[in-house]
Amino acid sequence: MLIWMRERKRQLVKWFVWPLIFVFIALYGSAQIQNQIAIDKLTVLKVNGARIPQRDFQAAVEEMGRRLQDSVIRPEKSQSRLALEQLIQNELARQLAEDLRLRTDDSKLRQSLNYYLTGGRGGPINEQGLIRFVREQGFETLDLFREHMRGQMNVGLAMDYVASTAAPSEKDLQRAMQRQRETRVVEALLFELEPHREQVRAATEEVQAYFQKNIERYRFPKRMKIDYVEDKPEDYVQSATFTEENLTRWFNSNKEKFLVPVERDVAALAFSAKDFRERVTLTEEEVRTAFDSEQSGFMHPEKYRIRFLAASVEPPDASIEAEIAKNPADFVAKQEAVGARHILLRIPPDATPRDTEEIRGKLEAIRARIRTEADFIREAAENSDDVSNKFEGGDLGYFDKTRMVPEFADVAFSISEATVSAPVKTAFGYHLIWVYNKRPAGERLSLDEARIVLTGKIDEAPLKEAARKKLESIRTALAGKPLSAATAVTEAPVYESDLFARGDTPHPEAARDRYAFAPACAKMTVGASPEIVEAFYRFYLVELIEKQEPRPKTFEEARPDVERTLRNRKALELARTQARNAAALVRSGSLEFSAIPKAYGIPEPVTHTDLREPSTQMPQLPKNQSVPREIL
Repeated sequence: MLIWMRERKRQLVKWFVWPLIFVFIALYGSAQIQNQIAIDKLTVLKVNGARIPQRDFQAAVEEMGRRLQDSVIRPEKSQSRLALEQLIQNELARQLAEDLRLRTDDSKLRQSLNYYLTGGRGGPINEQGLIRFVREQGFETLDLFREHMRGQMNVGLAMDYVASTAAPSEKDLQRAMQRQRETRVVEALLFELEPHREQVRAATEEVQAYFQKNIERYRFPKRMKIDYVEDKPEDYVQSATFTEENLTRWFNSNKEKFLVPVERDVAALAFSAKDFRERVTLTEEEVRTAFDSEQSGFMHPEKYRIRFLAASVEPPDASIEAEIAKNPADFVAKQEAVGARHILLRIPPDATPRDTEEIRGKLEAIRARIRTEADFIREAAENSDDVSNKFEGGDLGYFDKTRMVPEFADVAFSISEATVSAPVKTAFGYHLIWVYNKRPAGERLSLDEARIVLTGKIDEAPLKEAARKKLESIRTALAGKPLSAATAVTEAPVYESDLFARGDTPHPEAARDRYAFAPACAKMTVGASPEIVEAFYRFYLVELIEKQEPRPKTFEEARPDVERTLRNRKALELARTQARNAAALVRSGSLEFSAIPKAYGIPEPVTHTDLREPSTQMPQLPKNQSVPREIL
């Protein structure tokens, strides 16, 4: 029998042993798989219906254990409890990210993956190494790993959103402060080396053996002594000599360093849309079609009507005078200056020559009505487009020649006091100027100028706190009554505005702080208690009494805007077509370049001299920096 089995050993292994091994592996593996599937089906908890499996909980507990193993202070909660809270927090953040549609974009995801996979070094990633790494992390494909990373980053976005928008309650703040004050007592036994060093005695044989074992630690590095003399080329520049032959040979071998870039004189013609606006015709059908297709772009903005009272946060005149008295020399005018008012009528960017003349004619009519400074102040309040000072009669304060554009400054310093100038054109529009005083250098600055000099040097925190307390006390005294009843509890006047939109001036008394009102009113509710609005010059107690929601304009209301938009669009297209047509005629020789302005009714060319290619190493001259590359 044994002889028979020995002779047929290969067949026995093939038909009996190997099948038994395969059956055992299959049964054991199946049990393991079934066990893993059973674990995956276990649910630890649900967060808003979302399932947290047992597998994730186990991984979170292990991760929390790794975090806590080096901690000297043991947390009050158990390791599993902390892991569970972490899972709940992450799941809530994931759901919040989905609700808010917070999604990490692909560029940030790629950057994060590169940083994660290269350890922060950056650079290319080996594809095979990447696949192996992904599989080691338990992901079958790279796409699954990417989505896992994106999910983690989306949770971070949600966390950031919560951190930036959440406002802690007073109770939370008190609890946090209490935790800061808590002390922890840690008991530890420390065995220091130094007190026991003298008690140790090593035999000579032990020292010799330790030295032989660690002989490399006590080997002196190889040393050498070098004597040298240091010569710097720059020390010999003045004494160096060379022959003409050497200079020529060096120049010929380095000619590329001395190339002079090509310079050109260029005459540029501008085909501007504003030069063709009056040549464009619009049909009623075109205007109606443009309105219908872009109706959402023609809206009445949200508007507000408010009541308010104010408390100044500017340093009072007495404080300014006290600061001037400390260092009078710091508040002396160093240059000649004038004190002036102005009335501005802006010229729109797309204005035609006819539009510009109409604006000038309107300003001439205003000038004809001015006889005194009081007339100028009235006209400024009614007509000036400079809302920053129109309600102060157009007062610009004192300024020297360097603070204004040259066209404005030249006239302001040339006219006599108490006279109104002729219309002055600048890049802002047309101005009328009234000079009320001329001040030579060496005189003391005005209080308004000194206030500007002292900006940031006077502590305004007490002023702001006092204004805030004053407005808060008025609001408390009102006890839910409308702001119109504030006259019974304060002497501060209460103002009421007309309807205004974002960017408008709500009221002359709030002109300098006009930009603070619309954003604050957008968050208010009609009929609610007044709210404090903190602006630059004043703090305000504001009550919203009417709010008009944005609404579409009717066709007739929107007609001027529609026609202006459509006219500009068609004028731009006409200018582009005419420019291409003119270029084709010049290239073909049918039209001289110099004849283009007359033929097409556009301004004469602007000449730019000594232009160089922007890509060369030679620097561009300042006068050529605005010339586009395409011209060359």
